[in-house]
Amino acid sequence: MVVRGAALSIGVDPGGSECDGLVDELLQAGLFDVGPPPGRSLSFLVFGVGWALFGLASLVGRVYPSSAAVLLIIGAVIGTVVSLTFLPVPLGWLPFEAAAAWLGVALLTGWGGSASGQPSRVSRTSENSPSTHSGE
Repeated sequence: MVVRGAALSIGVDPGGSECDGLVDELLQAGLFDVGPPPGRSLSFLVFGVGWALFGLASLVGRVYPSSAAVLLIIGAVIGTVVSLTFLPVPLGWLPFEAAAAWLGVALLTGWGGSASGQPSRVSRTSENSPSTHSGE
């Protein structure tokens, strides 16, 4: 396809025998690899594992709603598996995208977060403040 586009740009008929011969030569020489780029699988794997670990940390830390964190973990795993196996699933990343949107809404609005139910770690009374020693 690339060779045919290049042929059009220089004025050669892409359906002609000259272009077919050039494509055959490039394929035989191994200069025209067919398939995914070399780092594709590794990048999808690192992406999926990173988001699954973020979901696990959010679940353990109770920073976001637990159901959103679980959906993030499940969505990251499903999306990674679909991407690595080359399955033609059109909505493979949909659970991940829904979880990311839910986490964004929870972060920006405070809606559904479980962090508000945690007790404060800072004392607001003056009873625990260090006393001043004016007599010494």
